[in-house]
Amino acid sequence: MNGTRTLSESFVLCNILEVEVEHNGIKGGDAGHGGYVKIRISDVDGNTAMDAVVTREDDAKGDEAKEIVMTFRGDHERDTLLAGLKMIVKELKENR
Repeated sequence: MNGTRTLSESFVLCNILEVEVEHNGIKGGDAGHGGYVKIRISDVDGNTAMDAVVTREDDAKGDEAKEIVMTFRGDHERDTLLAGLKMIVKELKENR
């Protein structure tokens, strides 16, 4: 794949969760080869019960995280998250 692809979609139940994935395909190696995937999950209307915690090591270089924990509370949050993750997986599988 040449270039960068960005796909964004909203998933609506009692909450509205917007999920975006940006990537530049397979680049043949580790981070030094330039490949990346960026995922953004946004609460559109203030109705999504979610939280995130990023843990960094004391000696972490730059912005590297040791752990990212996301919590979604509620049945509809679970369902919109699942739909968003399915969209991300489909995009990354089909556009290498």
